Amino acid sequence: MRLYTRHEPVVVNPDLGLTASVARRAAEIEDSGVSVLRWGTVGRTGADRVDAEFALASEPLPVPDWRREPVATTPATGQGPRVVAMVVPTGVGARIGGFIADGGPFLRVVDAVSDIVVLHPNVVNGGDFYAGGSRSPYVDGYTLDSFFEGRVRLAAPRTRRIGLVIESGSSEHVQKLVNAANGIRAVHGIEMVGYAVCQGSLGAQVSRSASGHYTGLVEDAGPLLEAVDRMRTAGADAIALVTTCGGTDVFDWEEHYLHGGVNPVGALEALLSRLVTRVTGLPSAHAPLYVGALGEYDGVVDPRVAGEVASGTGLPCVLLGLSHAPATVAAGGVGVADLTGVIVPHGCAAGVPAFGAARYGVPLIAVRANSCAVGVPASALDRGPVIEVASPAEAVAYLVAAHARVDWELLRDPPVSIQEIPPASTGERRERPEVRAAVPAAGA
Repeated sequence: MRLYTRHEPVVVNPDLGLTASVARRAAEIEDSGVSVLRWGTVGRTGADRVDAEFALASEPLPVPDWRREPVATTPATGQGPRVVAMVVPTGVGARIGGFIADGGPFLRVVDAVSDIVVLHPNVVNGGDFYAGGSRSPYVDGYTLDSFFEGRVRLAAPRTRRIGLVIESGSSEHVQKLVNAANGIRAVHGIEMVGYAVCQGSLGAQVSRSASGHYTGLVEDAGPLLEAVDRMRTAGADAIALVTTCGGTDVFDWEEHYLHGGVNPVGALEALLSRLVTRVTGLPSAHAPLYVGALGEYDGVVDPRVAGEVASGTGLPCVLLGLSHAPATVAAGGVGVADLTGVIVPHGCAAGVPAFGAARYGVPLIAVRANSCAVGVPASALDRGPVIEVASPAEAVAYLVAAHARVDWELLRDPPVSIQEIPPASTGERRERPEVRAAVPAAGA
């Protein structure tokens, strides 16, 4: 089985809106006999079209059993927990959270004003460092998309028995990874069933797109899935992956480590972990094998990537994260409609989180300070509610106001008088206005 990335223009249907138009195209691709593992938008190519990106598997794949069950999508009644989702798309060059767990300080403050923060590996994975907390369920990318689509609910994290899958490499690399796993077990008490080494190369590599970010390709996922199956047979109910990520050179990593360039391997990592969850239904997360220039630099680097250079492997954060993976349920727990808001970078906002937020009436909190190298900005979204804020601090302020049931607009300006809404003229149909709020930039 081959994994690859396809770009194509998608015309925005005004009756559907931007993200729903791309979601419909993803469904059409799925119906054609290939499997969609991920979709997003790279940029606008005209007034009525976007450049969409689809991560694909070359064969039709079954969906997990939990995705087939009818799911309750109405909000919980009464005073439920204060639930927020925080998303930073992988491999888009986000200024905050697009490096290696550098969104951790932002997350900690959001966590302090919430009961549950739904997050994904890209937000908290930091090599030997982990930015998540005990109240932050670690949701793999495929399950997170299913959550936003209203196809699954998330319950409290359960004790996980983690299986480690390593692409075939030198015995030195395997021993280093085993030491990292044993160290996490000894310090944190995580349960593991063992490890399996792939019997063959995956041919995984990245290439740079015309837009300036990186896309992934896996020539043969067979050896990976065979090793995953061995872990499942041994009793694993969560899968940690470590594979090589070819196609980069020292200049790619110097740009990332020194000049704020896009993470070269994030999109490839997403391909592999999403494939495993799609096939098995189990949570999965990926760490790149530290070979070549990856993880190696002798000088001082950008603080946002220092965690990677300071780490021995990328594995500890993945194991810690998977130990916080939530249970997937059809009823109970929390669903997308229970969210107070979904925090996203303003510069790359038109993806599955925006689709789910608009569909279920959840505020999409777009942080303007979080620019991205690629993506469609929140200001281009045609479905709401969308709350544009200038900074992470204002995003937190919005959440505090929402949790206190205080009108956010009253924190921006003194109140003005309410106005009468006149009746519609005979035969005239009044459209419900789109809800959109924007916070002025600092000093405005």
